[in-house]
Order: sequence, then C-alpha cells, then structure tokens
Amino acid sequence: MNGKRMVIRDKRLFLQDIFDNLIKRLKVKQLSQKPESKAIKDDHKYKGDTDNFPSWTTTNLVNLRILSLINRMVLGSGAKFTIIDTLQFHNPPIQPLNYASNLLEKLASIEGMEYMPLYKTFNKAKSEGQSLIWKYDAHLNELGNEIFANSLFDFIEKSSE
Repeated sequence: MNGKRMVIRDKRLFLQDIFDNLIKRLKVKQLSQKPESKAIKDDHKYKGDTDNFPSWTTTNLVNLRILSLINRMVLGSGAKFTIIDTLQFHNPPIQPLNYASNLLEKLASIEGMEYMPLYKTFNKAKSEGQSLIWKYDAHLNELGNEIFANSLFDFIEKSSE
C-alpha cells in the first residue's frame, strides 16, 4: 500500500511540473487562483485534490496535456487539429469555465491548433430564444445540429483561405 501512495505522489509531482510549464507557456495565472464565484467557493471540486476526486486545476492540466499529445499525433499525420469549445454553452456560466476557454484558446495558438469558440454562436442563438438541445436531454436537437454544421462549415472555409 505504501508503494501505491508513493506512485500517486510521484504522478502528482509529475503533473505539477507539467502544469507549471503550461502556465509559463500560456502566460496565465488563473488556474492557480481560487474561484471568485460564491456558487462554487464551497464546492469540494474546486478546493483541491483528494484521493477520490481531482481538483479543477488537475482536471484542466490533464485535459490540456491530452489535447497537446493528440495535436502532436495529428500534426504528425499531416492534418490539422481543431478544438471546438462548447463549455460555456453546456454548463452554467461560472468563472472557471471562462478560464478553461481562455486556456484552450491559448494552448491552440501555442501548439498550432485551430480553435473554434462554438459556445459564442450557441449562446447567441440561445439568448435569441432558440432551443438548441432536446427538452429532456443535453444533446443537440435538429436546430442545434444545423447551427453546428453551418458554423463548422464557415469556420473551415475561413481557415482554408
């Protein structure tokens, strides 16, 4: 059992090194700051790592690292990797999601990825009273898929110019 704990600690230190490196490269400090929103201040997910639940920081770090590795594989095949961000559409508007979107955009620019902030188009349609998801399900309905397809087409057309 002691051996397992040591491995976990080593992995956390390894992740922390990667995290520190990403923060320097992305030139952001937001992930190291505590969330300001009262709605999430007391939520255990944002307080720090536990044995059963990783913190917001660790989750973002792992996701950024995975995206970076996938991008290297995609670039190696001669293709281009695109991040399509819908975080701020599917989730309540809380401060860490703004940070996550900012990090995705910065990571994309540093790593040579494309970044499509689809949440902006979705949120605009939603604010105009359009329903983009099914009533009892968070998946896109016909209108949501149509907006997604049109937005993706426009994005590909612009990025290939």
